[in-house]
Amino acid sequence: MNPGGTQTIEWKGSPNVGDSRFQFQVFTGSAATSPAAPPSATAGAHSAQTGAPSVAGSFMYLQHIFPIRGAHNYGTAENRYGAPRSGHSHAGQDVLAACGTPLVAARGGKVVEAGYEGAGGNAVVIHGTGSNFDNVYMHLRDAPLVHNGQRVYTGQLIGFVGETGDASVCHLHFEVWQGAWWNGGHTVDPLPSLKAWDALS
Repeated sequence: MNPGGTQTIEWKGSPNVGDSRFQFQVFTGSAATSPAAPPSATAGAHSAQTGAPSVAGSFMYLQHIFPIRGAHNYGTAENRYGAPRSGHSHAGQDVLAACGTPLVAARGGKVVEAGYEGAGGNAVVIHGTGSNFDNVYMHLRDAPLVHNGQRVYTGQLIGFVGETGDASVCHLHFEVWQGAWWNGGHTVDPLPSLKAWDALS
């Protein structure tokens, strides 16, 4: 390694790792070349170095992230999954937020639908990588920022909260389908997952 040069280490994560916090430490100078401490002295530690690290930090590795990146609320009983609608039941959870609030992919995967969906307005459907679930985002303010067949990552910007379609207020209508969206799958209540992701991110 060249002193003073830029060094990088790439970590691509793992599908077998759940939502976790990872810590890292960087040692430079004499701390980087000091002999490793015996295993008994470093039990439970992330590094065998004996000196203090020059740089230390941590980051969250999330398989899911809350899709609305701004102030929001879950509305009332009429916004819940299963609430009565004219001729059917509400198939998702409404999350109220100001129009224009950034909207990101809750889980990375493949875009299976992106466009205008009638009553759903501007909408995106993403099949989650390594999962049996499709996430559906409706009433986006503008045409989606992603396209059919595109691979997206968790947290990627896909659009903005809006009120297109049959929406009367600015909000995200969010659905979770077990199995394929409109192709043999069925909806499940997304609220427990949304609240869990909300708490983490």
